[in-house]
Amino acid sequence: MVDDVTGEPLTVRMRSSELGTEAALAARRELEKAEAAPLVAKLEEEELVHRVDASRSVKAVHVAVLGALRSRRVATSACGA
Repeated sequence: MVDDVTGEPLTVRMRSSELGTEAALAARRELEKAEAAPLVAKLEEEELVHRVDASRSVKAVHVAVLGALRSRRVATSACGA
């Protein structure tokens, strides 16, 4: 199988449904480590990510998210963006 536009070979990945639940979760976690974690780290360096403890109450999470959005708005306003 090749890409329609570039002609490059496509990578065939196993579907989660073809794996057991535990294996699917493990595979997904490995993918996250390999691909998403470096991106999140880069965005954190650029102060474009704010972590929120989502294990807290809905109200506490809501307040934390609004606070993060407000601090981002203030930061971008201060730099003229």
